[in-house]
Amino acid sequence: MEKVRDGNDIHFVWGIVRNSQPEDLSKIVRSELILHSFSKKQQLSYEVVDVNKIRIELKREVTNEPGAYNLEFSYTILDSGFSDGLRNCCVDVDPCEIVTKSKYASISNEYAMTSEMAIAFKGDKGDPFTFDDFTQEQLESLKVKGDKGDAFTYEDFTPEQIESLKVKGDTGPMADVSMAVNESGELIATINN
Repeated sequence: MEKVRDGNDIHFVWGIVRNSQPEDLSKIVRSELILHSFSKKQQLSYEVVDVNKIRIELKREVTNEPGAYNLEFSYTILDSGFSDGLRNCCVDVDPCEIVTKSKYASISNEYAMTSEMAIAFKGDKGDPFTFDDFTQEQLESLKVKGDKGDAFTYEDFTPEQIESLKVKGDTGPMADVSMAVNESGELIATINN
């Protein structure tokens, strides 16, 4: 997944393969390309640029929130191997993550990716997964660790966040302090507990 600085347009070429062979997108009879983010879902247009590649332009107005974005491409192609002559397909990819600082961004805003179309057969609906269905190795593989970032600075926080970080405790009893001047004329404070 490419990291792109917010405020930039992104040019993305997406190749689709099935069984390691290019998917013939010239056979598409209907399609839908959806961009997903945490807070929105938006339909996009695309251009077929090769037998199995589509070109997508993600304008900065569309990717205007920091975070990961997902593209979902659903399409129906002509396929005489099916009784109705049509094959329904869906594939998705995470093309980019929008970041707020240039130092975290990739160098280019033009890149390409290829997705392998999974072949599956619909069976009976099973029970949902439970925690016990997974091995320890599978659970470990689900943990995602990102790159270590820079330490926070004061400027990273809003005034409200800074105020919420202040610890307010009870005021303790006043100490008994006595003051005296020594032979040198220095003021000496003594705290008596």
